Amino acid sequence: MVLPTKEVARSVRARLKLFESGKKRVVSRADTLGGEPVFEGTRVSVRHVGELVKKGVPLETLHEDFPKLSGSDFAFARIFVDLGGGDA
Repeated sequence: MVLPTKEVARSVRARLKLFESGKKRVVSRADTLGGEPVFEGTRVSVRHVGELVKKGVPLETLHEDFPKLSGSDFAFARIFVDLGGGDA
């Protein structure tokens, strides 16, 4: 049996890098959506966007609905939800 550890490690590093850079775009303030994490400069919930990505909403539709967000923002939101969406 051969395990593709190099590919897995590369994928994990890429996702970690995306997560670290994405965290810099997220803010949480009590006066914005009750403290729900949102993308900086918006009132767009990271959790909501991540759930849409997870459900398979096409990126074209997401870009139309959330024009201030980038492809990286959508990928970050998916990781955010996969990791528990900030639930403590």
